[in-house]
Amino acid sequence: MGGVITSFGGPVNTTCFTDSGAEPGSIVLAAVVIWRRLPGATSPTVPRSPWRAPDGWSGGRSDDGREVLYSEKRRVVRVLEREYPLPSAGEALLLLIDERAVGASPAAVGVHSLAAPVQMRPRIDRTLDKPARLALMSAASRAEHAAWNGAIAAHPAVKAFFASGSSGDAT
Repeated sequence: MGGVITSFGGPVNTTCFTDSGAEPGSIVLAAVVIWRRLPGATSPTVPRSPWRAPDGWSGGRSDDGREVLYSEKRRVVRVLEREYPLPSAGEALLLLIDERAVGASPAAVGVHSLAAPVQMRPRIDRTLDKPARLALMSAASRAEHAAWNGAIAAHPAVKAFFASGSSGDAT
C-alpha cells in the first residue's frame, strides 16, 4: 500500500506517490509530478466540498480543480486527462509540467525517470505512549521525505526545470 505526499499552493505544486517496496517493510518512490503554474495566475473559486479520488486511484486536487492521480494497480499517473505509465522496476516516473512554456496549451509536460529511492519503515512499538509513537512516526516520515527530496532535487531535468523555467522534453 502506497501513499501520497502533496503540496498545493504557490507557483509550484509537487505530488509524490509511494508504493510498498519489494522487501517487507520498505517503501519506494513510484512517481513525482512537479507542476509550475502561470505567473500571477489566480485560482478560480471552486466550492469547498469533500473530494475523493475515483475508485482505484489515489491523489490530490488543488483548489482550482487540478487533479494528479495514481493507480498503483495499473501503474499509471493521470494528469491533464492523460495517463503516463510508470517506468520499469527500480525507477520512478518524473513529470515536469510547465504552464509557462511558450505555445504550450494547456501545458508542456516533460516525461523523465529517476532512480527510485527505497526507505525502510521502522517497526514502531504500539505499546509506547502516544507522544513517543508519534515522535517515531514523525522521524520516519522526515527521513522518507529527505530521501525523496534528495533524489528529486539531484535529477538533471529537475535542476534544469527550475533554472531555466522549462520542463525539458515536452510531449
